[in-house]
Amino acid sequence: MKTKTYKVFDDTDKSCQYTITVKENSAGNSYTLNRSTDPEWINPGELILSAVDNGNGIKFSKKQNMNLEYDEFSELAILSSFIVKYDRNLMGDVRIVEETNFYEL
Repeated sequence: MKTKTYKVFDDTDKSCQYTITVKENSAGNSYTLNRSTDPEWINPGELILSAVDNGNGIKFSKKQNMNLEYDEFSELAILSSFIVKYDRNLMGDVRIVEETNFYEL
């Protein structure tokens, strides 16, 4: 098993906000998103969300309902965006264009 660690930085103040850990193995990769150890957090280092690629999809540790707080939505988006970029086989490149601007394609 190979483990890699990534840091998520705030572009505004360059502070480390989160840590993402990837454990690669033949059964499927697992991903964890933790708060950074920065003392600004109430619970530094806290596990926020984890996901496992089981070969049939991505299973998240917490069953997310559709009523997310803004910070929960942001954290889900961070980990989901990372997984898509990390495993390029999951999804091809896409571009989202407003319907009235199809000429951009």
